[in-house]
Amino acid sequence: MEWLIIILWLSIINGALGGQYVLNWMGNQKRFVGNQPVGVSPGVMTWWRELSKLVWALIAVIIEVIRGKKIKYLWPGLLSMVTIIICAFTGVIENIGFFYLPRYYSPHVFAPYVNVYLAFLPFFGKFLFDAPIRKEHWIGILLVITGLTIPYLPRIFGGVTDPRAVLDGTAITWIIIINCCLCSQQILNNKTVQTAFPGVGPNALVVWREIWKMLFITLALL
Repeated sequence: MEWLIIILWLSIINGALGGQYVLNWMGNQKRFVGNQPVGVSPGVMTWWRELSKLVWALIAVIIEVIRGKKIKYLWPGLLSMVTIIICAFTGVIENIGFFYLPRYYSPHVFAPYVNVYLAFLPFFGKFLFDAPIRKEHWIGILLVITGLTIPYLPRIFGGVTDPRAVLDGTAITWIIIINCCLCSQQILNNKTVQTAFPGVGPNALVVWREIWKMLFITLALL
């Protein structure tokens, strides 16, 4: 039963992330926005995205409070808040990159590269927390490597490579930044949950993270 729940959640997460890649790309293509030039910067797009995430997180917390959750369980504690602030800062940088890349590249080109860090996470876990590397980790690493080969399949099988599939220097820089941000968030999210006060749920943690992200992106746009 536990495995079924894990697989279900992984499917939901993968589906949601895949949908975000496609929607971010569509929002940056002229043919999906009335054949007009996309005049909105990645920073502004990030602001609206974070605003919507904050609204949904607040709705979830309000429902919890209405159902009887005490207000004191909305404060995660100072140490947990510090990790949330760091995650929020790197999250804003990462999200700007996620709106920049689809303006010039299809998701199938850059998506595998922004997830390269996943192949290294098991080794970071071994180094930082002495966590064992299990067979599931090797399966995940294999999936990441497989994803990296997808843009090059035409060349591998003797076809012509789409010139739009060749990443320029700016794109590579953003990919490196995104990988660093996502990797740090994975590690810090783990610490956020571990250091939060007992009784503080994930919805409260998400609300605080989105509040800080809105603050950072708003300051960046001013």
